[in-house]
Amino acid sequence: MDFMNKKINRLKLVLETSTSCVGTCVGCALPVVERLQQKPIIEKENLQKYFQKIEEFIWNLEKKTEKIFDFLIVELVVGEHFNYSQEYLNIFFQEIHQFFQKINKKYILAISTSGLVAKNKVEEKLKILHRFFDKEQLEVHLVCNLNKFNQYEKTYREMTKLFQKYFKYINILTNFDNQLPTQYCDQFAKYLQDFEITDFQLVYGLKQHNQDDVNYNPNLFYEIYHKILQYAPSGYRQRDVQEEIEKFENNTDKSIQEMIVNVDNIVENQLFINSFGDVFNLIQTMFGGIELETRAGFQKITNIFDNEAINTYLNSKKIMKKTLTKKYLSQEVCQKCLYKERCYNVALPILSENFIHEGICYNPVIPFYKNKEHLISIYQEKNKNNFLKDWKIDL
Repeated sequence: MDFMNKKINRLKLVLETSTSCVGTCVGCALPVVERLQQKPIIEKENLQKYFQKIEEFIWNLEKKTEKIFDFLIVELVVGEHFNYSQEYLNIFFQEIHQFFQKINKKYILAISTSGLVAKNKVEEKLKILHRFFDKEQLEVHLVCNLNKFNQYEKTYREMTKLFQKYFKYINILTNFDNQLPTQYCDQFAKYLQDFEITDFQLVYGLKQHNQDDVNYNPNLFYEIYHKILQYAPSGYRQRDVQEEIEKFENNTDKSIQEMIVNVDNIVENQLFINSFGDVFNLIQTMFGGIELETRAGFQKITNIFDNEAINTYLNSKKIMKKTLTKKYLSQEVCQKCLYKERCYNVALPILSENFIHEGICYNPVIPFYKNKEHLISIYQEKNKNNFLKDWKIDL
């Protein structure tokens, strides 16, 4: 059974365990000052307690919701983890391994990287990773800079070969920005195709510091994705896009209460925790997750070290529903929108203050629904050669 199978009860934890990065992506979710931070953002003395508290949070979440998770997806984001020393990573990976042993669930561990750290240094650190984890349990999130793909392609290809030795799953990400060049899309898609990459994600990392660089150009977002999609292998992110656009019907009669019925699952099944233990909501769109965290203008919901953390967190379901209802009633552009049902279903209007400008909505999902028939025809052709057939984990 595919580890991304939505029929199983899965919990997705996105943990911010690195902000250091040698990359220079214009649409990066991290401001430059954070990317220059080379020291671990969680000190090694605090790692054990950090993962203990996350373990407690999961048990309490299951108890309060009366929901037992079959599968755990843990993504270590958002920067370059292989900048850390071998000494630190040995402790870091050991603590994560102990966390998984205690939680006693099937899992996938994903680790982010820029692919720009020296290959020999990275391989030594990957050997440390394999002291604690098998290849089958690991996924790498390689963030490629499409603006500089022509410059870095050789490096990305070398690093991808290396990652194939140590990771079962390879997810290639590209940070979107308003000036992203379309001329490299064919070349980039060829790279994905050569390595049979099973997931490609165009990241919409909209934050307060990069508003001018990322916002207000949904058509370019769609164009980049579409150009790459035509040639890239069909991975699980593309399957999410296909499934989502197929759900769309021109139905404008649903009430706001009907449109936000999915909020409980959004809160209960996925969350973002930063290095301080602050907990935030995570919404999952067809093209990937968006963390409703401090850099995006949101306040923390709670902290894993607080005694009432789980109760406070679960109360965010009511707050999110109230916020979405208020936004709907106050936004005429939402009320008239043909795509509002799907948009509110995944809680995207939480970000409406960023998307809506002078009465126009720049939500990046809209072009996907507008081009539904064309996209579906592409997927029907691509599904004849679907690399996902080999992506199986026995549950």
